[in-house]
Amino acid sequence: MLFSSGQSQTINDVLRDKDQRVAFQRQLLQLYPKFSLVVIKLNIPGEIKYNSEINKLFTVGYKAFRSNLSKINSTVYDEYIWRRPVGVTAFLVIENSGYDLKQIAVDFEENYSLGRLFDVDVLTQKGSISRKDIDLPVRQCLLCNRPAKECARSRQHSVAELQKMIEKKWLDFQETKADLHDYREKIVIFAVKSLLYEVTVTPKPGLVDPSNHDSHPDMNAFMFIDSSLSLKNYFEACFDAGWSFESNAYQQLLTKIRPLGMAAEKKMFAATSGVNTHKGAIFSLGIIVTATANASQQRYFPTVDEVLTIVKAMCSQLVEKDFAKLTQKTAENLTAGQKQYLKYGLTGIRGEVQAGFPTIINWGLPYLKRTNSAAEELNQRLLNTLLQLAMHTADSNLIKRAHHNQKIIETTRQQISNYFSLGAQKTEKGRAAYRQTQEYFKQNNLSLGGTADLLIITIFLAFLTNIF
Repeated sequence: MLFSSGQSQTINDVLRDKDQRVAFQRQLLQLYPKFSLVVIKLNIPGEIKYNSEINKLFTVGYKAFRSNLSKINSTVYDEYIWRRPVGVTAFLVIENSGYDLKQIAVDFEENYSLGRLFDVDVLTQKGSISRKDIDLPVRQCLLCNRPAKECARSRQHSVAELQKMIEKKWLDFQETKADLHDYREKIVIFAVKSLLYEVTVTPKPGLVDPSNHDSHPDMNAFMFIDSSLSLKNYFEACFDAGWSFESNAYQQLLTKIRPLGMAAEKKMFAATSGVNTHKGAIFSLGIIVTATANASQQRYFPTVDEVLTIVKAMCSQLVEKDFAKLTQKTAENLTAGQKQYLKYGLTGIRGEVQAGFPTIINWGLPYLKRTNSAAEELNQRLLNTLLQLAMHTADSNLIKRAHHNQKIIETTRQQISNYFSLGAQKTEKGRAAYRQTQEYFKQNNLSLGGTADLLIITIFLAFLTNIF
């Protein structure tokens, strides 16, 4: 409990601390005359003002306030924290006129879950900046809708009532954080499991699985497991980025996670001794995890539509921006995807993501839903889902393996269509057709690497919506 321990404070203790605080504030403003001073403290009624639990509450809220300062890009030049029996107070010297800081302070006090328990004052050489100075209404009481100062002066509420409300907010916050931690872990595990499920599906044409890796002799299933597990921290960072993002400028969210993706690539290469196992998945699955976390601000386990609405907003104009200056590059400096864009107008995974994964929405997920029964084992369902995706996408990796000949897409589609028309794995003719496709991929060193990434996203969305 918040108030079960600690050194009791008298009114004289409180007044003495206030005098010392005011003197220190004046000293800091004299030392930094062109800066603003932010003073943060807890509203703690009663005689117990400080103990380990109250300090924990303050620390959690203070960190949240500090993170909000990034919204205005102001530098913190000096910082002091007083931890005394009469309470905790933080002093921040910040390069800012003060009005932006007051807006941040009010936003924290009103909208952060613990903000109502804090007082955040903004001081300058000219005095304290009030809510009225930035055209905002006065602060309301913690227990009722009256102005907080009126209730304080009239002692409208007892100390016991106020302490009970403060304890409730702190307990509710801790329970919510515990729930969020569990939920975050589930989403991250969905992402890692999606990578592991994809590599486990067998026998795939031109891809790594437990039974073959003919088109990728430098890889094996164990390497993919190592690579998948190396990305767990990356997905955690993506979730945190999406969860904490509060703006509607979603393209900034994509900009925010791209450095995370570059760092994740380095970890992947370290885990695989330099082999590219999941570069495409780092891009696409990282975006999906980030969008899922952001959509989860409204409710846990959001719908596919809710997630992909954010994906499309994040990746708006992605193709145009990433391919804007390709004609200025020499051929040897172009990636396979860039060459295909210039030669065929194919936008690859960028176009798929920018459009909200239409191949998955129109073909991958519907097929997986239709086969959701005990009559077909999961491995076969996922294998056939991979083939459905391959039949309806222009896999850039497949085109690259065919020496950038786009005709390979139509050839592959015809083979897969023939497999399904013959009954797929349910008939001998279907199984024979599939063996021929596997042999064709092996003899021509082909790979469905791009389609495998789409299967990973399909599996993730299946986990998210409980299709399995």
